[in-house]
Amino acid sequence: MTNTFKIETERLVLRCWAEAHIDPCVQLCADPEVMRYFPDVLTRDRTLKLIAMFRDCFEKHGFFCTD
Repeated sequence: MTNTFKIETERLVLRCWAEAHIDPCVQLCADPEVMRYFPDVLTRDRTLKLIAMFRDCFEKHGFFCTD
């Protein structure tokens, strides 16, 4: 995935996934407090599959979706 997408405001930066984002995302998805409004926490494998699905959709459509 090319890292050309970036929108920046005073408080927020939206950009494409980088490999450095994966482990923090896995940690967040495994945290019961973070995931309290979701059905369950996610395992590392499930989080990696979700990230892959988002990346694939972005490559196909130019935005993140759950195809």
